[in-house]
Formats: sequence, C-alpha cells, structure tokens
Amino acid sequence: MHLIKLEELIKTHLVMTSRDIADLTGKTVGHINRDIKAMLKELKPSYPDLDSEYRTVCYEQNTGFGVKLNTMFELDKRLTLCLTSGYSAKLRLKIIDRVAELESENNSLKARIKSAHDDMELIKVH
Repeated sequence: MHLIKLEELIKTHLVMTSRDIADLTGKTVGHINRDIKAMLKELKPSYPDLDSEYRTVCYEQNTGFGVKLNTMFELDKRLTLCLTSGYSAKLRLKIIDRVAELESENNSLKARIKSAHDDMELIKVH
C-alpha cells in the first residue's frame, strides 16, 4: 500500500506547473495559462485523451491585501514540451533543462525507493 503512494509521489515530480513555466520564461502565469488553454483547444479534437496529461489546480496567493485564489495548470512532459516548442530557443532550452532536472530527481527517488524496498525484503527474510 505504501508503494502505491510513493509511486504517486514520483509521478508528481514529472509535471511542470504553469507557475514553473512562468518563472522560467519570465512570462506571467496568466499568459502561460492563456497559451495552455489555446494549445488544449487546438489539440483536443485530434487528441481526445489529453485529459490524463494535465490537470487544473487552485492555489492561494497572498496579495498583500488578502489571499487571492488562483488557477494553474500541471502539465506532463509531453504537453510541456509541446507548449514551449512555440517559444524562443532560449526559453525552450530553459524548459528542456528543467525537465531533465526533474527526470534526474525522479530517477534518484525511484532508486532510493527500490533500495528501501529491497532492504525491507531482506529484513522480512531474516
């Protein structure tokens, strides 16, 4: 049962949010969200199963005058690269580097989980 939760944790490392993309590209989250909506509108007729590759998430932002509820997207690697392929080469490379960093972190986490699982199996045997 714990391994399922850990696998779910691993999956979350392979998504990029529209906030992440905005931070990397210097664009506003609103502009990134607009670009994502336009991309999804264009893709959905040809790729009706896209719903499993992204989700919309609400988050709170402190504005200094109170808390504002905002929306961001979480995109998988495929949609992240699709979105940013229309950006400048410099911005694309920032995104590609970040995706590679996330994949490296994910692989490291998987290795640690496997090692911990193997250790638990050894303990069970003895």
